[in-house]
Amino acid sequence: MVNSPQSTGRLAAYIARRDDCWKAINFSKSIRDRGRRRSYLLEKAQGLLSADEYDHAALLAWHILYQVDARSLQARQILNLAYHRIFGRPPRP
Repeated sequence: MVNSPQSTGRLAAYIARRDDCWKAINFSKSIRDRGRRRSYLLEKAQGLLSADEYDHAALLAWHILYQVDARSLQARQILNLAYHRIFGRPPRP
């Protein structure tokens, strides 16, 4: 299989966005206040949703739920929307 410049460019952009997500996660660890940390990551996740980057938004939402605030309703909504957009069906309860 030969990689076209377009597919190579898309892959590079995908990897760059993934790296940006991890940079945001690592930067958020320096924010001591959990509320501010959650808000920072939610803002990043909302931006990714608006850019149709559902897998990256799901990564940030997952991190919020499992590392910052397990009760974040907004993070749950982002994760559910991303799951629905990626797999084409609603998640199991």
